Amino acid sequence: LVGKVIAANSGRDVAIVKIDGSLPKFFKIGKDIPPVGAEVFAVGTPRAEKFQSTLSRGIVSSVREEQNKILIQSDVNVLPGNSGGPLVDKNGAAVGITVSGLMINNAPQGINFFIPIGDALKSMGVVM
Repeated sequence: LVGKVIAANSGRDVAIVKIDGSLPKFFKIGKDIPPVGAEVFAVGTPRAEKFQSTLSRGIVSSVREEQNKILIQSDVNVLPGNSGGPLVDKNGAAVGITVSGLMINNAPQGINFFIPIGDALKSMGVVM
């Protein structure tokens, strides 16, 4: 599908892309960060396209501030290829965007970070 960027923030590495077409599935937007201990799910394509739409479960481990930016920390399993995918709460609302995971010697450590949706929208001047 062809898309057009309608809002972006390169410092936060987020964008909203409008497409001409319809998608069969979507997530509601959850602007609030789930509390520590809340169950969350990551949806993505870890490592290879053949693993698209993989769902993994974890909890919110912490909310951190790195370089003046809020990040949700979770033990939910994510790998390279998951970046940009949603972090979803138990009600199916997208509450975060996968941004990175801690890897040592190319092995995931179960410490992963997500941009809160509310912060992403705010950084692009989108008010909901």
